[in-house]
Order: sequence, then structure tokens, then C-alpha cells
Amino acid sequence: MKLTKQQQEAIFNDDNLSLVSCPGSGKTHTIVARMLRCIDEVKDTTRRIGCITYTNAAVNEIQYRLLRYLGRDEFEDKFDIGTIHSFCLNNIFRPNHWRLDPFHNGFDVLTPDDDRYKNIVDVIINNHKLEKRASENFELLYRKLPPPPYITTSASEDFWNRLDDNSYIDFNGIIYYSAQIVNAYPFVSAGLGAAFAWLLVDEFQDTSEYQVQILKAIASYNRTKFFIVGDPYQSIMSFAGGRPDLMYDFAKAVSARVNVNLSGNFRSSDLIVSITEKLQPRDPEMEAVGENKNYDFTPIWKHTDTLLSGIEDYFLPEVEGRGIDWGECAILAPNFYILCEIAPILREMGIPLIGPGARPYKRSNHLIAPLVEEICSYIEYNDAKTISTLRRSMQDIIGNCETRWNPKIFTFNGDLAIARIILMSRKLRDDNPSIRCFLERFVSDCATIMIEHELLAKSSRDAIVNSGASMLEDIEHHSGKSKVDVNNFSVYDMGLFARGNRSIKLLTLHKAKGREFDAVAIVRAHDGLIPYGNPQRGSEEESEARRLMYVGMTRARKVLMIFSDKSDNRRKPPSRFLWEVFPECPS
Repeated sequence: MKLTKQQQEAIFNDDNLSLVSCPGSGKTHTIVARMLRCIDEVKDTTRRIGCITYTNAAVNEIQYRLLRYLGRDEFEDKFDIGTIHSFCLNNIFRPNHWRLDPFHNGFDVLTPDDDRYKNIVDVIINNHKLEKRASENFELLYRKLPPPPYITTSASEDFWNRLDDNSYIDFNGIIYYSAQIVNAYPFVSAGLGAAFAWLLVDEFQDTSEYQVQILKAIASYNRTKFFIVGDPYQSIMSFAGGRPDLMYDFAKAVSARVNVNLSGNFRSSDLIVSITEKLQPRDPEMEAVGENKNYDFTPIWKHTDTLLSGIEDYFLPEVEGRGIDWGECAILAPNFYILCEIAPILREMGIPLIGPGARPYKRSNHLIAPLVEEICSYIEYNDAKTISTLRRSMQDIIGNCETRWNPKIFTFNGDLAIARIILMSRKLRDDNPSIRCFLERFVSDCATIMIEHELLAKSSRDAIVNSGASMLEDIEHHSGKSKVDVNNFSVYDMGLFARGNRSIKLLTLHKAKGREFDAVAIVRAHDGLIPYGNPQRGSEEESEARRLMYVGMTRARKVLMIFSDKSDNRRKPPSRFLWEVFPECPS
């Protein structure tokens, strides 16, 4: 495994370490290398290594990389890799839920695509006379924090009371109640300290106060060592309780070494790195060190007549002229609604898209959606490279249903299940290519196969079937907005959404975090959006907005374009941050 000097310094440090990593610095590579070193400490013991990541995608990537170096048996027994939600659910809440009054007799985890979750949200919206768009924000409700837009304090309290009264718990509730448990019952964190020799925590700059409480409780027994990785310059999740100072606070609490940095950016050109340093100067300064270091495109800001004219007149011609594939391009916006405005127009132009407004459904709301897209793509295009993605999509379903990683997905048993699902899907497609007919039968048959191969519990069948029904309802509801003819929407059309290597990605700035592309366009960069509202100069609200813009800009490898436009109906000026980076008014 090839490592830079900075990465080696982090990996061969055997005490608690707080590692600050700049964008594109190879932090996942570093985390995996550190985990491989940790295994020597636990291989002849009953202790384990825990790795807490921010997303399921990051979980999958770390598992995949470890499998390249370790055998399955060693990987399964010694590593506990998952999101903070799965870590807390499996190690704290599930074994101790009966100690809490709302969950004394059991509990159900509700995901946003669960009908029970939707029914509660619908009742609250009606009872509290909220706007319909508030439904999208209930996932962002965190106890003891101000509610997100369109949801009132009384509505949020009503939501939590209804969950508690029915012994339901959402993902954010798992963290909240796990913190209550470790604070009330010290022996729980003592047991975790005995079980885990190391805890590696990624994206620590977005860790919430409740998560820090849990980690501090484990650390207090001085049996677990910590390797925390993050970048305070990319802390953009205050609505979820994330604060950049919590990383420094935890590092101090565990006496972690704090003078190690990954400052080499393997992603972006020197011209992109230089301009992002103007927006957010780092110490030590970020340096372009990768293969794109000398790429010759100078980032630009254009103030155009309309939202789309910057993309049509500048961005698309530039990437085509440079031979950059659509699949390596992204259009980023401050919010979901701007992307929904862009998508139908680009679709009518024949531009392949993935993202808000491109699909006739909201992918993140449906448990089964990623697997459906991948299986439709495979049976239409027969691309063997997608088998690994199919496996990961199945693993995500198992993880969301069972809340524990099932290693059988990586065995012959898992491969056989995937082969059966492919054969079943081809037959369904041949019988009727309509996505309506396909989806109605696919979800039930897929659940049956996964249960027969012991990848899924029988009790999880309803979650799979209900997710398929919910996805069909969503397709019916959104077809007009997305310019998709639902009556002629086929398996072939669904498969296009999985072919990200051929489609431009539409992402909000928040959702772009952790991603990278050859070419990036940031649209509607206006005050009132970036930053949101009108925060005072130097305020924390403005600082977080600066970090959000920084995250967007640092996604680009080769080409970076930023657009403001005259058609913004709020008549807000271009973002104040642009004048710092581009002191000359754009043409």
C-alpha cells in the first residue's frame, strides 16, 4: 500500500490522534491502512476494531477495500464497520432499549419510506396546518435543536411524542436515546470500552454533541484508543448538531495528538486549489499533488441572463470541447428546488441526468430504489462491472432492514442470490417491460430470494414490498414534474438512472460532500442562498455558508465554473464570497 509521508505519520502513530484532512487527501485510504495496522493488536484477543463513518456508501467502500487485503473470516470477526446510527443501534440501543419507558416492551425503527412514518407526518402537517413541503424536512428533526424550515416547535414535539407513544424510533432518535443510555448507565460504555481496542471515526467535523457524549463516555475508561479524522473547514451540518469545535473539544478530552495534517490534494488542479485557498485559507496551506496538478483551466464566475444560460452557453460547450464525459460532470445548487427547475429543461435537450427532478420519484425515500435501478441497468446492458454495485445495493437493503451487516452477501451464497435475482428480473422484463408490471412482481420475488438465502429475515418482507408500492406511487405523483411519460416508462428507462458514468449529476451543495468530478458548475450563487438569509459579517452562520461554498468548489478536479444570474426572482446580488475569490466583476 503506497503512502505519503503525511499518511505514514498518521498511520504509525499509536496513541490517540485527531487528523485534519484537506479535500482530496486520501483519507479513506489512510483509514483503511490504519485499520490494517490495528488488527495486529486484536487478532489473538476477543477485542474488535470499530470504524464509524458518515454514510452507507463510505461503509461499503471501506469494507470493499479491506476485503482486498484480508480474508473474509478475519474481516468478519475483528471489524465492526458502520454508520453512527448502526453502531449505536447494535451496541447501545438494541441491548438496552428496555431500560427506557417508551421502549420497555420493544421498538420498531421507522425509515422515511415506511407507511407508518408517512402517516404520522401527514397527520402532523394537517393538524398543525404546515405547508406540504414540510414533509421533506421531518428527517432533519433533531431533539434539543431548533426545527428545520416549515416545521414548528409544537409540530416537532408532536412528532416525537407520537413516535414515543407507539414505541417507534427514527434514525436521529437512535443517537439521542443512545446518549441517554450511556449517561444513565455507565456500565454500558464500560462494556464498549472493553470490547473495542480502537475506534476510528470519519467526518468528525460533522459529529453532533450527542455523538460526542457517547464517545467521551467510552473514552473515560481509558481502554479504547481513538483515531478521528475530519476537516473543520468542511463542517456544514449545523442543522444536525454538527459543530467544528466539537472535534477540537474531543481531541482535548482524550489527549489526542493534533499536529498531524493531510494537506496534499490528489484531486484538483493547482488553479482550483489556489482559488479555494482564497475563499478558505488553510493552515497548513493545501497543495495540489495529484495527476491533475497542472491542468490548464482557470476557474471562472459568470453573471448570466437566466439560470440555464450559464450551463448552456459556457459549461456544456467547455466540457464537450475538452472531451470530458457527462458522467464526470456535476451541477451543484444551494437547494433541491433549483435543481428541479433545471432538470426538465436539460432532459428536453437530450442531456442524460441523475439527481433531483431527473427521476420521476425521490430515490432516497425508497429502500428498494437503488437495487431496482441497478438490476434494470444490468439486464439491459449486461455490464459485468455493475455486479459489485448490485451487491452493495443489496447490502444497503439488508443493513437498513436488519440494522446489522450480514457477511453472507460476500459469500457464494450471496452470489447465488444475485444470480437468481438477475434471472428472475430478465424473465419479468421479457414478460412485460413496463416498470409498473416489473416493479409489482420484482419486490416480492426479490424478497423471497433474499430470505431463502438467509440474507434477510422473514419479518423484513413487508419493508421490501411496501417500499416497492411506495416507489410506484411516487412515480405516478412526480411524472408530470419530471417530464417522464409514466405510461411508457420502461425497465430500459429505469436502467438509465444507474448508469452514472454517462449522466450529469445534479446535487445540492450539501449532498455533493464526499464526491468528486472532472467538471463542476455551481449555479445560482447568490446572497440569500449562499449564505442563506442575510447573516452578519463574521457570524457563525456566514462562516458555515463559506464552508459550504468551499465544499462545492473543492469537488472539481479540472473545470470549475460558478454562475449567478439576473433571473433570480428574489433580486439578490451575487454571493458575497464571489467578490473575495474573483475581485473583478464578471462579464
